[in-house]
Amino acid sequence: MMRLIISMESGSLNHELLKFFEYDSSVPTGSAFYQQRSKLSVSAFRHLLKEFNLKFPLEKFRDNYYDIWAAVRS
Repeated sequence: MMRLIISMESGSLNHELLKFFEYDSSVPTGSAFYQQRSKLSVSAFRHLLKEFNLKFPLEKFRDNYYDIWAAVRS
């Protein structure tokens, strides 16, 4: 579910679901997506971002900082 949310672009929910499930006829409904999404906590995304950031070595990138951004909407 988190991979789906992170990979979503600016299309409609139905289009994004179809793309993610490779246009399979048994794609979940928008309602099923919303029900499952409501089970995810914001802390799960915080944890994912922390783990992502740990994958980068602590070397100088630009003025001693990395420029890595992520947006999470709740």
